Amino acid sequence: MFTRNSNPSIDQEQAKRQPTKTLSALQQRLIKGLDLLPDDIPLCLLNGKKAPQGRDWQNRPYTKAEVEHAIAHGIELENSSGKKYHFYPQGYGLMPGRPITVNGEKRYLLIVDQDGTSAKRKIEELSGGDIPETVKTTSGRPDRCHLIFYVTSEYAPYLRTKKIPTGELGEDGKPEHVELLWLGRQAVLPPSVHPLTGSYQYFDCEFFDITKIAYAPDWVIEQMLFDPEPEPISIPAPTYTPISRTNEQWTAIDWALSYLNALNSYRADDYDDWLAVGMALHSIDDSLLTEWDAWSRSSPKYKPGECEKKWKSFSSSGNSSFGKITIGTLGQMAKQDGWRSPFEKSASFSDKKKQSDRVIQNGAVMGDSRINIDDHNLDIIGIAATVATVTEILKTGFPDWMEIHKLETLRVKSELNNKQAFYALVNGIKTQLDEVQPEDEIRLRALIDWHNAELNFHKALPSMADDILHDASILNIDPIGIWQYLFPAVLSLAGKRVNLDVGSHFIPAIAWTALVAESGAGKTRAENLVTSPMKQLQQSARERFQAELEEWEETIANQEKGKGKKPPKPVERKYLFDIATIQAVMKRQSEQGLNGSLWARDELVGMFQSFNQFNKGESEAISCLLASWDGGSNQVDRVNQDDSYFTNTTRLSIAGGLQPGIFQKAFKDPNDPQGLQARFLFATMKPQKPKRVKGFCLLSEKLPFLYEWLDTLPEGKIKLSIEADQYYDKLYEVIGEQAFNTSMPAIRAWMFKLPAQLLRIALGLHLIECYHDRTRPLWTLQKDTLERAVLFAQYYRSTFHIVQTTAADTDDISAILLQIWDKAITRHPEGISTRDAYREIKAIQYRAKDSRRPVGAYTADLFTRLEQMGKGTVIRKGRQIKFVATLALPPLTPDGSACGSAETERSRSFKPESTHLSDRVTDSEMVVKPTVSIVADNKLSPVTVEENTNSITQALSSSEEAIAISEVAHSESAAEEEVAQVGAEKVIAPSPKPIHTYESITEEIDIEMRRLGWDKSTGRDYLEQTYGKRSRQLLTDEEMSDFLNHLKSLPTPELETQQNVDNLVVGRSYLIQRIVGAHLDLRVEWLEAILESVPNPPQQNFWLFRVENGQNVPIHGIEEVRSLPHLP
Repeated sequence: MFTRNSNPSIDQEQAKRQPTKTLSALQQRLIKGLDLLPDDIPLCLLNGKKAPQGRDWQNRPYTKAEVEHAIAHGIELENSSGKKYHFYPQGYGLMPGRPITVNGEKRYLLIVDQDGTSAKRKIEELSGGDIPETVKTTSGRPDRCHLIFYVTSEYAPYLRTKKIPTGELGEDGKPEHVELLWLGRQAVLPPSVHPLTGSYQYFDCEFFDITKIAYAPDWVIEQMLFDPEPEPISIPAPTYTPISRTNEQWTAIDWALSYLNALNSYRADDYDDWLAVGMALHSIDDSLLTEWDAWSRSSPKYKPGECEKKWKSFSSSGNSSFGKITIGTLGQMAKQDGWRSPFEKSASFSDKKKQSDRVIQNGAVMGDSRINIDDHNLDIIGIAATVATVTEILKTGFPDWMEIHKLETLRVKSELNNKQAFYALVNGIKTQLDEVQPEDEIRLRALIDWHNAELNFHKALPSMADDILHDASILNIDPIGIWQYLFPAVLSLAGKRVNLDVGSHFIPAIAWTALVAESGAGKTRAENLVTSPMKQLQQSARERFQAELEEWEETIANQEKGKGKKPPKPVERKYLFDIATIQAVMKRQSEQGLNGSLWARDELVGMFQSFNQFNKGESEAISCLLASWDGGSNQVDRVNQDDSYFTNTTRLSIAGGLQPGIFQKAFKDPNDPQGLQARFLFATMKPQKPKRVKGFCLLSEKLPFLYEWLDTLPEGKIKLSIEADQYYDKLYEVIGEQAFNTSMPAIRAWMFKLPAQLLRIALGLHLIECYHDRTRPLWTLQKDTLERAVLFAQYYRSTFHIVQTTAADTDDISAILLQIWDKAITRHPEGISTRDAYREIKAIQYRAKDSRRPVGAYTADLFTRLEQMGKGTVIRKGRQIKFVATLALPPLTPDGSACGSAETERSRSFKPESTHLSDRVTDSEMVVKPTVSIVADNKLSPVTVEENTNSITQALSSSEEAIAISEVAHSESAAEEEVAQVGAEKVIAPSPKPIHTYESITEEIDIEMRRLGWDKSTGRDYLEQTYGKRSRQLLTDEEMSDFLNHLKSLPTPELETQQNVDNLVVGRSYLIQRIVGAHLDLRVEWLEAILESVPNPPQQNFWLFRVENGQNVPIHGIEEVRSLPHLP
């Protein structure tokens, strides 16, 4: 491996000598794409979001060989803070401003970035039609492409990147522009990954054909040329202040000092300008270091010794990511700040200096502004107008120098003319605009949805759902806590007697689970419920072992020496481990034969701390533990033969809890290089309001019988049914592709093990189902079981994202916003202060430092951004600022009950009194078990469409780490849903209550827009006129609800054709499918309303099915529906 700072050089032969391994489809595409590029093309490495990777990437181009090696084997890079990370590129970019050799001639590459429809028009306007045919690349989005041109050596030193705003916004709400790219920038090359369209491709050409690249037209060169001041011949001279001499007698040092004296002091506060000034002075003479240091002292950011440190790092050539920095650069900056030559007759240098030193008083020009303003006609701009104007300037996307010029012009006219106060305002607005991008907002919404994700036990584990939810209510805990101990307990009791045979290998009956929850959340109560019967089994096994041991010892004592074979010493059956060393656990495992064991710890961190029992420390112990996840063998040799052991296979399951604050202690490396995190299935326990519930736990009586059945299973192999095997093939491919495209190492490692985890979950569910339904074939795992396992996999995937985001150390802005929101919900319900936020979330301090902001003010701006996104309220009391988070209510079913929560599915006879909406169920009966579904009469088999089954995947679809499991999980119902969504979807029957999730509101908006006949263009126009935004993704939750209410208030257009009637009925059918959990009379009422609302019903009929013994039995007509008995 090599790091960016080590400047590696890997030639083709060395790359070929690397060990070969199977490459993914993406890796193969990327390497094939490299073969089409010139050998000396300068490249940078990109992630799946087009972002260049590695510290100082602008100054470190990679060769084709280096990029190919990184794609195939990964590369070790450093981030901006110096932390190293291992990276697999998902794309590569062309670095313009650097030369390649074409037919022995050096040619530089230049990129024209066309960023939307308005940018296309701007290019036509600037070029006057002079746009030569050349190589182009595109992401596939309309009117967006890169045009690649050659530039000769004649112009190369005098070009710089230039952004030309069009003044219009694109569909994503961002300003569109034309950008002419040079040094320090990059353009993505095909077939790199694009986060929205999938991949980049060549446009109007097949590959990077160097013979078809045109030279840049004159209008491009003219736009990019900067106007350096002619550099007089430099004559060595001592450092001194310029005196009265002629123009011809002035040296380069004289000119530099004249420019320096004219610069606005704010440039010393701006890092880029400060650096450019230093580099320009360095290019002239080393003696000017003292002048640069003296000028820098005017900034409050001045640090002694910093100038000298930077000075030594400057290149003697003056080249940088900004282009070539010379005295001309300094002269241009000075002219922008009002500099005039002292040799002009209109004004002397001293007069100019005096003019620049005027002070604003009652609207006059102040200090060092050097802005040409008529102080007699100056109107003071109020605070509100200042804020609005600053926002507009920052949103327009001006080049840095123009942006600064406009801001400084505004400052001297503003009521807020104090420089420190004005730029504090500017920085605050920049934080809100720049720090949190629309894609960050989308990811935050997805993270919050994952945070609120709950497992529907009636769908995922119907045979035990009632008992689990009932006991969770009695214990006042989240029901997921019970499952986290039950699942590994079930597999540990199955032991080696059963394995899941998937053809190429066996899936062992092993599960490792971890509950992430604060102290007092109920981890111990959940553990005791599940493990108490196992402790009783352990006690019986212990007594039996003691009796056998006494008998054995008596036999040995009575046996005459040398006569007869010594009987084997009895061993104790180990159902449970608690406090133990890894050495002791492995030794006992070697004695268990076909039996498995459960290592259950209330706090897993204690288990990890025990791994220092070996002489070699933690690493050897961890290696032993990691090997046991696959049921691998262990051989340990000791001096004492009795302490040595060998076991061919093991069956050790693990269950325990972790407090969020201890997560990093348990898993020290967030990148998880050993794969320890990847072996665990994490769940988070939602906090419950303390309350006393009287009653008896049903599982305490039922689990002993389940455990006894599992402990006496016959030995054999379980195989997937043909349908389940085909289904698993699809899942494996989808998960594998998504895992490879995930950038976070820990999440990628976890996702690579998800297929194996999915089968282990399915094995556990299969055993539970076979116990409750003895008619199910024990040795065949059915597809419906695998589908239920997918529901668990979806939940675990969402939870792992949240655990990584809230517990691991990351500076991702969406992760920081989630942590603020999460801590405000869980730890600071009365509101989290700015100080508490940045003390508890260290990444805030790092980002504030990088943006050169006071950490308190930076945090307050993040609070404000969260408030604007509808995630809470900012409360200000004096100087104290707090953020109070709001928690969105769970979705509501048509009968008003909370969907998917433990209380919703809990038996009413055990329901305690509560005044909280999330705890209230309006009906006194359980959700109907026999399922009735309505589907269109087509060639598809009837499938019940469950509500919200794809909600997590919808949230994931906008995230880099999206794992589209449920795209395959519900493939059979996907075609029906597509048919169901063709037409307008508004039911004239009593409608269900609003669903309070972002995905559900989005879906309702789609339904209403189809009902009204609105296309996307109509919707965008309305959003822009009403909210000033062109995309729903930019709306706050409140604005989304307002938009939905507006659509619902509009009347339905008259139906003009039979086809429209067909579409309307199909749309209504889809809605009926979504209320299959409602009571029978409500289903009948909805169906009647639909049939009565349609004049001249179309030929397409609707079929009803009721489920009997797992089979769909057709119901013919509404009368038969009425005749069905009411079900509890």
